[in-house]
Amino acid sequence: MTSDTDRLNQGNAVIEHTYYAIWNDWFASTGVSRASFHLTHQCADSGYRPERDELHLNLPETNVEEAADDAASNYRTAPAPSIGWPVWKRELVHEILHEYQHKVVAGQASPGGTALEGDHRGCFRGAGHGADYFTAVEEKASYFGVSPEILISNL
Repeated sequence: MTSDTDRLNQGNAVIEHTYYAIWNDWFASTGVSRASFHLTHQCADSGYRPERDELHLNLPETNVEEAADDAASNYRTAPAPSIGWPVWKRELVHEILHEYQHKVVAGQASPGGTALEGDHRGCFRGAGHGADYFTAVEEKASYFGVSPEILISNL
């Protein structure tokens, strides 16, 4: 029988592994450094903080324990139709897209990203969801085997 502490530790490990695996796939050839990754169970907003190069993922323990059921090797899986990804993966992918937005897209929005922003304006709260964010979405949706629209609906 697995204890709650074991499940929490397993979930933490899957989430951390998933961040590093996606980061290596997306950034390894860019020459940029990896953000400092912080996974906590506080009741606070998750976010990528470019001024400190930190990615904060704040998830309730229940959501982290859900990650214990996911194999760390399944980090590229597409969201299940009509169900979507679990909360932990939605949050993680959303924030790593912000890291990509700041480090790779770097303000250079594509025409497709600009169009996506127009189509999805207001679907995310807070600053940082301009055409350059949607350019990151456009560039990385195929990584998960989905269209940008499907990726957006799962973030």
